[in-house]
Amino acid sequence: MANVGLVGCARIIVEDMANVSKNERAVVITDPNYLSKNLPDLIFECCLPCGADSIKLTTTPPGVVQDPLSPSFMSGSISKLARTAADGADVVFACTSKQFPQEVKLDLTGKGKKVIQIHCVNDEMVLRLTPVDLDLMERRVSKLLKILPKTEKAHLTSPEGTDITFSLKNCVLPVAFDGICHPGELDAMPAGNIDALPLPGTGSGVIVLDGSIRGWGLVTTPIRITVKDGSFDKIEGGPEAAWLDKSIKKALAAGDENANHWAEFLLGMHPNALIAGYEQQTETALLFEDERRLGAVNIGWGADGHLGGKFRGKYHGDGMIKNVTVTLDGITIIKEGAPTKELQ
Repeated sequence: MANVGLVGCARIIVEDMANVSKNERAVVITDPNYLSKNLPDLIFECCLPCGADSIKLTTTPPGVVQDPLSPSFMSGSISKLARTAADGADVVFACTSKQFPQEVKLDLTGKGKKVIQIHCVNDEMVLRLTPVDLDLMERRVSKLLKILPKTEKAHLTSPEGTDITFSLKNCVLPVAFDGICHPGELDAMPAGNIDALPLPGTGSGVIVLDGSIRGWGLVTTPIRITVKDGSFDKIEGGPEAAWLDKSIKKALAAGDENANHWAEFLLGMHPNALIAGYEQQTETALLFEDERRLGAVNIGWGADGHLGGKFRGKYHGDGMIKNVTVTLDGITIIKEGAPTKELQ
């Protein structure tokens, strides 16, 4: 897709992602800490030609606490004024420095509103990640939503040595951001990820994290993780591996018995997303872009209650595998980081 400026990106978000239409009410909510200073104004201005009744509200940042013990994981609140504006809108653009709390987003979508979260992005990310083939992304995510819960044997490999099999039969699918938001849906810019919870106890083999890892940044020495019956059994490698092993053992020693549980399998779908660690993002946004990288997989471990799973605890971690090959019941959908004809 040809390069477009910030105005063109705002138009894509309003017209293509949110499909703002005549007589809809749209609100753009932002705060003083938002990195892309011009984007909220441009989104508001692009809503006007659509015939929408629109406002832009600059308010205090969301108060968010990352609490794995909470069913929503991201608990907290937004200002009363922002909540009143969101409740009165049909379309909510959350251009905030922190995510809206999960319970707020679920309540808004439950009322039939379109909610697009665009948090933690700067101008460079907006310009690089907004122009994308949304129709292709939607088709790919839609197909995977149908395939993944039917998969009895998933096989994941990578050039660095990942080789693991697991089941996704009747799996929980907590997140699917395809870039096109319908009433009653939550989506994001950047879009392009689909999340699944492996069937507990079925993962066996080796996972090699060679991208980035939450709480550390970019991985320089790949982390080799031996998985047995859905749990991390052995962690080997360099300083990153030693740090991860210590973190999990510390959580286990504190009574968090699910700290080494393999909790999450997330496929990236965005061709322009980077595995950047701290280089492109703030610490709080680590993996926000990384997990959307097409041809990469995000692996999560520890608690999964916030994702709809049954494993509770205070600890949850994430790390990236690059250039993956993903085979579902014998059909390869991604080969060494590139989609096959099955996803084209």
